[in-house]
Amino acid sequence: MRLERSVLSLLPNWAFQTNRTQERLLMMFVFVWFRLRDRFRHARSARSLPN
Repeated sequence: MRLERSVLSLLPNWAFQTNRTQERLLMMFVFVWFRLRDRFRHARSARSLPN
């Protein structure tokens, strides 16, 4: 419980640190998301194509 309370008290400081940090994290998340989605789509299409 004490650990959870300390983490929850740290969250607002991290979330509202700077807009630049939030933008960088969001861009990284979106970049990784699209990379994984494209990879899965390519793998699925390559598997379904008759070679």
